[in-house]
Amino acid sequence: MSIENWSEDIVLMSLPDEAEMNEELANLLDVVCSRRDCDVVVDCSLVHHVSRSSCSRLLDLGGELRSFGHRLMLCKPPARITETLKVAGSAHLLGFADNKCVGLAKLRLSRT
Repeated sequence: MSIENWSEDIVLMSLPDEAEMNEELANLLDVVCSRRDCDVVVDCSLVHHVSRSSCSRLLDLGGELRSFGHRLMLCKPPARITETLKVAGSAHLLGFADNKCVGLAKLRLSRT
């Protein structure tokens, strides 16, 4: 599993390509729902293909985090993810960053 506790209040995940993506996102959703106390940074740099189902799971994850008062930051998402989220009118629900270091910094700055 590519999910790690980066700090006590941030979970970091390196998202695999589509073949394993749905299972990893389901695992991450389980972690988030059981903790309810963390922001999540998802590094998408290894993703080349993404299905609508995976985009839907990302939105579910973002919604769960928002319901707990936390955020989902997508780092270096492929154009397919951002296009699908924009078409669905949901891109504003997630944070975006060029890489995971910038994503982590944005989360930290948003708390101060």
